[in-house]
Amino acid sequence: MKHAWAQLNRVLKYAMRHDAIPSNPADRVEFDWSGVGDRAAFEHHPLTAAQVASVAAVVGERYPVYELMTLFLAYTGLR
Repeated sequence: MKHAWAQLNRVLKYAMRHDAIPSNPADRVEFDWSGVGDRAAFEHHPLTAAQVASVAAVVGERYPVYELMTLFLAYTGLR
């Protein structure tokens, strides 16, 4: 989780620096990174194909170049 959060935070900071978003919403979230040992309680819920298509379409409306990237990332798992 720490790695994923750090990556998301970097992307949001980049978007903010380039005026794509007015502020970084990640700055308003506080985590207790000490851990609680509840890994077994996590249940993975991947997006359906329809949800992926919907996300890509919405992204593509504002940033057409990122629509294909969204699909590529969703279906390849490339990070």
